[in-house]
Amino acid sequence: MQKLLITAALSLIGATSYAQTIIKAGTVQLGGSVGYSQQSNDNSYNYYTGTSYLNTTQHAVYKSFSINPMAGYFVADNLAIGLSVAQNNSKTAYSYDSPDIAGGDQRNSQLNLGAFVQYYRLFTDHFGLVGTLNAGYTHGTSTSTYASGGSRGTSNGFSAALTPSIVFFPVPKFSIGASVGNVGYSHYTSKIESDNNVLDSGTSNGSSFGAGFGISYLTFSGTYYFGR
Repeated sequence: MQKLLITAALSLIGATSYAQTIIKAGTVQLGGSVGYSQQSNDNSYNYYTGTSYLNTTQHAVYKSFSINPMAGYFVADNLAIGLSVAQNNSKTAYSYDSPDIAGGDQRNSQLNLGAFVQYYRLFTDHFGLVGTLNAGYTHGTSTSTYASGGSRGTSNGFSAALTPSIVFFPVPKFSIGASVGNVGYSHYTSKIESDNNVLDSGTSNGSSFGAGFGISYLTFSGTYYFGR
């Protein structure tokens, strides 16, 4: 029994070692990811009628769609570098239980042009993990529309994100991946122009760092490998 266990362990180690190098240097990959999310929130909302404050419920519905084509080259076994383009569009619509308050919405569009480093850790010929570090230039636009007025904004800056994902190979030349969020940093300069004095106008600088994981961040990807 002991010899059998030792033999099985050595076979597993050998299989794992082989699987770790099945994507050879010189391989070219072409693929990308798409993602869609929708969230709904209900919050208590106080508003001023002109004579007193009343309480109602605010309903917010957030929808987001993203697409991210990528092309890369394996400079070493399981290690690829490449270029990527990412486009994300989102909309948040607001409505209220009170007929005295008109609804509104906020729309955002963001374009990212960048480069990435990607490392594969394959446990079998069909399954593994992938870590992707992406960094690049970001340009965004936003519009807000309410009964009291609206605003338009632009932003430019730098962003970077580390995204872990799982990967499955149904065939050697094609993989399917899935991720549920990332750890990211961004630094930006934004400018807002308001239609009236209700909303603030001006230019601001800011930065953010944080992690977002969960089913609402679910993204699927597909990649084809040339020369594998």
